[in-house]
Amino acid sequence: MYKLTILDECDSTQEELKKTLKDNEFLAIIAKRQFKGKGSYSREWISDPGGLYLSFNFPTIPLNLPASIIFSVIVAISLQEYVDHTLGKHLGIIYPNDLVVKLNGNYYKLGGILVEICGNNYVIGIGINVNNQVSNYQFEHKALSLNELSRIVNNKTYKFDVVDIAKNILDKVSLFYSSRIDIYQRLLELDFTHELKNVKILVFMDGEEVIDTFDNIKIDYNLKKIVLYKSRMRKDLEFEKVRRIFY
Repeated sequence: MYKLTILDECDSTQEELKKTLKDNEFLAIIAKRQFKGKGSYSREWISDPGGLYLSFNFPTIPLNLPASIIFSVIVAISLQEYVDHTLGKHLGIIYPNDLVVKLNGNYYKLGGILVEICGNNYVIGIGINVNNQVSNYQFEHKALSLNELSRIVNNKTYKFDVVDIAKNILDKVSLFYSSRIDIYQRLLELDFTHELKNVKILVFMDGEEVIDTFDNIKIDYNLKKIVLYKSRMRKDLEFEKVRRIFY
């Protein structure tokens, strides 16, 4: 379904894809290294060699959930099936677009999803820590790579095939396009967000972004709302009002 282009380096796979994108085409680009990798809300995505930096398009068909959630689930499913069961059980997502590793009660950022709209297409950017060493990086989140996870869990260092991982992700996207993946059911299995306690959250309220700490968070995907709890207070918000969760 997808025509995949592999680049040694580029500024941004997102921008490279936008340059050549046409309607009714399914294109994907991988770069071994990016110099101006893009994260959500204009943040930079560090793109050292060894990571997966992938962008692809998807038509803007009606979706029942935010696109960032849908594609986060698809990528998480693909990764779980790609690695062995021992590693796969540690992988999941945290709202709104983080791929994470759950390890000994802690959560580590494995990657992220960026969704932009270009004409009649979503342009989805994916950054995943695969073979690059990130555990010592000074991020806003603690981070981990698949390589590091393998060393911790299986006591061996395994070099993963980044291109093969990308192809598996694109295969899963193709299955979703043909309605052969039940995203909602898998979402309930993969979402770690409800497990977070005393969590700091960046929310958009009263016209401005505010960081506050809440006892816990519940996401109602049926009613399309996020519920925040703090002492005896309950605050119900629309999906897009929660911008970031710090864990």
